[in-house]
Amino acid sequence: MPYRAKSEHGNGVCVGLFRIFWQTITLAAVLLLPPFITGADSTTIENPTCEVVAPDTYRIDYQSSLQTGPVDVYASSSPDRIDSTKPVATIRQVPGEVYLPGRTGRIYFHLKPASGPTRVVSIRRLPLEGASNFRDLGGYRTQDGHYTRWGLVYRSDYLIHLTAKDSDYLNQLGIRLVCDVRADAERARAPDQWNDARPEFISVPIGPNRDGRMTAEQLKQRVEAAKAGPARGYDYAITDAEQFGKILRLVAASDVPMVEHCTSGKDRTGVFSAILLTALGVPRETVMQDYLLTSK
Repeated sequence: MPYRAKSEHGNGVCVGLFRIFWQTITLAAVLLLPPFITGADSTTIENPTCEVVAPDTYRIDYQSSLQTGPVDVYASSSPDRIDSTKPVATIRQVPGEVYLPGRTGRIYFHLKPASGPTRVVSIRRLPLEGASNFRDLGGYRTQDGHYTRWGLVYRSDYLIHLTAKDSDYLNQLGIRLVCDVRADAERARAPDQWNDARPEFISVPIGPNRDGRMTAEQLKQRVEAAKAGPARGYDYAITDAEQFGKILRLVAASDVPMVEHCTSGKDRTGVFSAILLTALGVPRETVMQDYLLTSK
C-alpha cells in the first residue's frame, strides 16, 4: 500500500494521516507484549502458528534456536495467563499436534521451553458459522521483537449472519466494542446481529460512499479508477485519515477486546489493519500476508 508524502488531496489530509501514526504511540503500551530478548546463549521460540487440522486436533509450529529443546504446551482460556498446572502436551519436534477432546470456547496455547520466554499462540481465524473473515490481529512479531497481543483486536466482515452459537462463542471472548466502518445505507441493509451480552456498537463510516450519496455513475467512475491503479482504489486511506484516527484512539483508550469490520472484511478493514499493524512496527511482508488471508 503506497504512502505518499504529497497528495492531490492537499497537505491538510496528509497531516491528518501523519497524526494517525503519532496517535499510535499509546497503542504500543496497549497492544504489544514484552520484548523478545535474544542473546548468545538464549533459547527462544519465534513466530508460533496454530491451526485446526482435525476435530479437537491442533497443529502448532514455530521457529526456535537449537538449544530450545522440548517445549511444554499449556492450554488456557486466557492469552494473559496459564490457568492449568499440567501441560497438555510436550513438543519435541515441530510441527507438533495437540489433541484436546471436549474443550469448548477459544483456546490459547502457552508454549513454555525449559528456559527463555513463554510464547502464546491460538488459531487466527475464529470458527464462526456466520462470519467467514473474523480474525485475531494478535501474535504478529514486530521489527523490534515485540508481539501484538492476542484476544484484543479483531477484524471481520459484516455480522448480520451471526448465529446464536456464534454469539455465545464471541461473548466468551469479552468483546466490548464493535467499530462498523460501513456507510449508513450499508448498515441499514445488513444490520449487525449479536445476541445476549451485546457490546457497544460505534459507527465510523469510511470510504467514498460513507454518506450514502454516491450515484450509480460515480460508483462506475470509481470502479474504472480502481482498475487504472490500486492506489486510486484505496485513496480513502488518505482522504479518511481522521476516521481511521478515531478508531485508533478508541483502541488505545478502551484497552478492551474490540472488533472493526466493514462488509466483506477485506478492503476498508484491510486498510485499517494495515495502518494499525504498520504503526506498531509489524513488517510490511507480514502486514501483506494478513491482508491476503481474507477469503473473499
